[in-house]
Amino acid sequence: MTNDRLRGVFEALGFSNVQSLLSSGNIIFSSITPPSESDIERAIEQQLGFFRPVIVRSQDGLRHLLNLKPFGNSEHSHKNYTLVTFLKDAQPTLPFDIPLQNIDGSFDIIGYDKKTRAIFSVTDHTAVKTPNVMTWLEKQLGKDITSRTWKTVERIYLKF
Repeated sequence: MTNDRLRGVFEALGFSNVQSLLSSGNIIFSSITPPSESDIERAIEQQLGFFRPVIVRSQDGLRHLLNLKPFGNSEHSHKNYTLVTFLKDAQPTLPFDIPLQNIDGSFDIIGYDKKTRAIFSVTDHTAVKTPNVMTWLEKQLGKDITSRTWKTVERIYLKF
């Protein structure tokens, strides 16, 4: 699927200032009323022929995340992978305690923000065997999640 086709779905729903960022389904748009994730999911399925869970976060929500500075002074890099995982469920029950260090010590779940339903994790890419933290989180929480690097979250916010 191309970004222009995905942007077209949002434009057809009446959203304005529709922009895409990267090639991973990040769509930035303006809306007078709060958007319905289920309406967007239906439109994607009808117009593009496949179903994908949609998770929408507001500009205020992203600003809140940036102000939290959940990773402190840690920079996202090839050695230190900082990840934000957004949960679709409005009141999720997390099946693990936070903070959580993975058994092999290669990734840590360092925090959770209830307001934005975001989990923060750091993966040590210098570990001998780096796990796929996104796969692990999906096994724990189901498929209604999406993960973005901290750099991507910052880039999305700066596009507003």
